[in-house]
Amino acid sequence: MPAQSLRTTTHRRLVVALTAVITALVAGAVALAMHGRSQPEYAGHRWVLVRVVHDGEEQPLPEGRQASMSYRPNHSFTLHDTVNYSDGAFTPSGSGYTVSDVNVTGMAYGGSDPRVHLLEVAMNPLSTVGADRADVSEGRLVLRAGTYVFTFDDAGAVNPT
Repeated sequence: MPAQSLRTTTHRRLVVALTAVITALVAGAVALAMHGRSQPEYAGHRWVLVRVVHDGEEQPLPEGRQASMSYRPNHSFTLHDTVNYSDGAFTPSGSGYTVSDVNVTGMAYGGSDPRVHLLEVAMNPLSTVGADRADVSEGRLVLRAGTYVFTFDDAGAVNPT
């Protein structure tokens, strides 16, 4: 094989090898950046509502019903206000989060407990706008949305997808 052809073949192999190495490094850096993206503390958990305060006054919760929120690591959420379910995507922003692509079941409450309706109204901003602030401490999640403050207890891990 002539020397010129041997150098060209070696050069091509070197270029291909370097391209593969650079591609792998870039792909690894992108994967690390996506994976290394910090998750909010509330992600990966199901949270059960234990308290609602509106304009500084505690609101009574309906007895025998459990409202909850779940935040998955893939940035999807599910909210259950005791009547309807909402699910969609959440995006951490500042000290809270915003929501998008929200789907809501359209069930009407046919009962007579006014606390159920009040809870539906109260939780609506969490599934339509998001939370101005989300703080986690000692197994508790406190969400602030407008004039409401919601306190949730950690009910354990959720399915990651």
